[in-house]
Amino acid sequence: MVEFTIQVSNELASRLKPVEDQLEQVLELGLQELSPTQSLVYTEVITFLASGPSPDQIVALRPSEAAQERLRDLLARNQAGRLSEAESAELDEYQNMNHLMTLLKAQAKRQLE
Repeated sequence: MVEFTIQVSNELASRLKPVEDQLEQVLELGLQELSPTQSLVYTEVITFLASGPSPDQIVALRPSEAAQERLRDLLARNQAGRLSEAESAELDEYQNMNHLMTLLKAQAKRQLE
């Protein structure tokens, strides 16, 4: 473990005080939010949702072939135990997007009934 010293504003220090025993997790989550890389499926879903799709379009949405291929690669690397931390985070993002789209599609199907 490495000791790391930083200077922060008084306001930030007061906000961090209640979670000081969780600072490592706070920093990790912050770094994930700042990460400029996003999975292909994340970008595809956000672009799709920003277009204001109809319920029919939501139900019909499928990941691109490139996104499916990347997911297959990540799953194979995971099964072989060769997934890096970044790839593990990317795989988690695929799972989160899949869950989100499952919920959206269920809602869209209800609207079509």
